[in-house]
Amino acid sequence: YWLLNSDFEKVLEKAVPILEGKMACGSVPKTTYPKICMAYMALDRLEDAEKNYKKGAKALQKVPDEQHLQHQGQLMTYLIRTHKYTSALKIFEKQFHFLQQTMRYAEIYHFLLVSRHLFEGLLVKKKTISLKLPENDWLHQADGQYNVQTLLDILIAKINDLATQFDARNGNDYFSKQLPAFYQKVLGLT
Repeated sequence: YWLLNSDFEKVLEKAVPILEGKMACGSVPKTTYPKICMAYMALDRLEDAEKNYKKGAKALQKVPDEQHLQHQGQLMTYLIRTHKYTSALKIFEKQFHFLQQTMRYAEIYHFLLVSRHLFEGLLVKKKTISLKLPENDWLHQADGQYNVQTLLDILIAKINDLATQFDARNGNDYFSKQLPAFYQKVLGLT
């Protein structure tokens, strides 16, 4: 709640009992580390963000990936913010096929929104990239070569479609305006 409302100091304050091992459950603290990492990034505390990125990446390796697309995307934000595009692309490649295996459309949206920033960053450096995506995925190319601008255009269309559906259902502009602004803040783009 506090993270998405940009109350980053409150996120850190409320996370203390979790980080001290006083609170836990089936998904805590492994889902907490990516959120804390994002709060630190928004506060430009990148060394602290890195520590939580590492803890989050380690913790999420032990759980089924399709249950944590949003958290994997949150970890990707650290890699994008620190220009570690190759590592972020590896997460994208590993996680992408789970988009077709889940009905968790909000998680899909978050993952794709972060992926958009990944491909925007890559586009500055490369026009084409190699990816190993399963044959039945909607982005699959037989030769494994992808035009970055084309990928970006496809992702933007998918993101906009999901945002339109969520905003219509919710009667607001949270997915089309507020969430993109939030990720821009975390990524240091605003």
